[in-house]
Amino acid sequence: MKADRTQRGVALVAVLLIFALISLLAASMVHRQNLLLQRSLNMLSQDQAYQFALAIELFAREILYDDYEKDRKDNKFVDTLQELENSIVYAEPTFSVEGQLDDLQARFNINSLISANGQVNPIARQRFENLLFQLGITDFRIEVLIDWLDPDDQISEGGGAEDETYLIKSPPYRAGNQPMRNTSELLLLEGMTLEIYELLEPYVTALPPEVSKLNVNTISAQIIRSLDSRISEQQALAAVEARGVEGYESLQEFLNEFASFNLQAQAAHLDVRSEYFQLTARAIFDSRSSRLVSILHRDQNGKIDVIQRDQGKKYSITKQALQLQ
Repeated sequence: MKADRTQRGVALVAVLLIFALISLLAASMVHRQNLLLQRSLNMLSQDQAYQFALAIELFAREILYDDYEKDRKDNKFVDTLQELENSIVYAEPTFSVEGQLDDLQARFNINSLISANGQVNPIARQRFENLLFQLGITDFRIEVLIDWLDPDDQISEGGGAEDETYLIKSPPYRAGNQPMRNTSELLLLEGMTLEIYELLEPYVTALPPEVSKLNVNTISAQIIRSLDSRISEQQALAAVEARGVEGYESLQEFLNEFASFNLQAQAAHLDVRSEYFQLTARAIFDSRSSRLVSILHRDQNGKIDVIQRDQGKKYSITKQALQLQ
């Protein structure tokens, strides 16, 4: 009888242990299921936020196309700061979006330093040297950038850098020997520091090498001064103020403004219209944020293509908000 009770006690303990184990397994399964469900919801919300960011991109394309159609009807193809002076903001209880358009041809295209034939573009080189000088950047050699962009592996005279310089770094890497895809590649260059990059970054872009034209209606005083080292800060600032947001209707008006500097020789590399723009957007949905920086190309016929999207850039919306209703 005593042995029978003992067996029943052991069986009860075994049942309780099995029940506890099943309960733990069930609780673990429920917990994992909840985590997977929450993960799926987070991914869905993140994807929804990205779709809202893409909607801002689509809206920006519509703005650019409408501007082209207006210019076509007026037979006056001009792009000015007035068309790009506001950011776009729209908010609902469940989501919000914001974005701004910037003219990339208001910046110096670093890829234009090397022409299609692989040779240095002298006008672009002089502009970049002037820009470095006026920004007070004296510790960086332009030859290093030229060697990164040109297709050969020969070190430029004056202190360039090719594979030999970069392969001894940790980790090692090779010179690009091709156009840059993003201005952040500048940080890979020998002699480039974060301080120098932060000074330079607002004034440069990385577009196809053949894009050498600057839009005189949107360039800053610093870029105006890069056209000729003799242009003073006061003259450049006065030109920006006189131009206003309405800009020049023709390139000749700008050239006349600086007649004493003979910028006529650079006329082929200047314009009053632009083809490349940058959209900076952010969308928030269900507390999930999605950033998007897109480079848009509008050709001579008004066709607009997205040539690059970047979700990794940090940014800030800098323009006064235009609230959409």
